[in-house]
Amino acid sequence: MSRLKICTGKACSDHGSKYLFDRAQAEQKDFKKPLKIEPCACLGKCETAINVRLETKHKQTDFSQVTGPKLAAILKNTTR
Repeated sequence: MSRLKICTGKACSDHGSKYLFDRAQAEQKDFKKPLKIEPCACLGKCETAINVRLETKHKQTDFSQVTGPKLAAILKNTTR
């Protein structure tokens, strides 16, 4: 199963990562493919908050400066 980790470190939290986490969880009911959404500690890229990591069976991809629309695109490409 793929996992989406949303950073909850200070910089990301200050930029609204809790909102993105809550939004992603709320959208899970519409996913066609399973995706585990979880908070994570700092990803080490504080200057580009909000940071998200997508882990699939074959690779790991980091996204920076994630906003609501960018999160929606990530979820669409991953779960549909």
